[in-house]
Amino acid sequence: AHCVTKKNGEALPSQDFTVFLGRYDLRNHREEGTQQKDVHSILIHSSYNYSYFESDLALLILNSSVEFTAQVRPVCPWNPSDSSLQSIIGKDGVVVGWGLDEFGRTADKLKMIKMEVVARDTCLKSNVDFYSRFTHETTFCAGFRNGSSVCNGDSGGGMVFPEIQTDGSRMWRLRGIVSNSRPDDNDNQRCNTMSYIVFTDTAKYLEWMDVYVV
Repeated sequence: AHCVTKKNGEALPSQDFTVFLGRYDLRNHREEGTQQKDVHSILIHSSYNYSYFESDLALLILNSSVEFTAQVRPVCPWNPSDSSLQSIIGKDGVVVGWGLDEFGRTADKLKMIKMEVVARDTCLKSNVDFYSRFTHETTFCAGFRNGSSVCNGDSGGGMVFPEIQTDGSRMWRLRGIVSNSRPDDNDNQRCNTMSYIVFTDTAKYLEWMDVYVV
């Protein structure tokens, strides 16, 4: 939600946004397989609290349908029969994005990282002052605290987990949305890559998403 709202939590105009699907190289404006969509409306979760990043979740309703291709594929919602946080603690989720790299520059090409989900107690103990304010029953923390992390510009990106099907194929399920990170000790406008990242737990919002996602 914080990606599409003003600092007071009010939604930005939908016409301010354009969605690109199948994009890999930000410098290649004629990238093959890319789809460009206007946004019809923005739905902010009614419980969103911009001060504490609680219910940091929004849905963008597009003006036209998406065509599934080799470059554009859907991600599946989390299985509601197994939505406990315990089921993913210690497991690595996959996140992609164009956020700041180790040199403080926005990436040109889409990058991927695997991040381990940790227990909330582990997250809290790493920095009680910060994580006691920004973690809730509807969030989880992930990361290795080793300098390899998502950063500014990656917010709103999904954390997905593979699920192997009976035929051996792999389905990707969405479990988290990049929400918040502790500021760097020397630059409070930049993420601290030695700290855990806070994710919105989409498994706690399945009923809300089901109303709008078809």
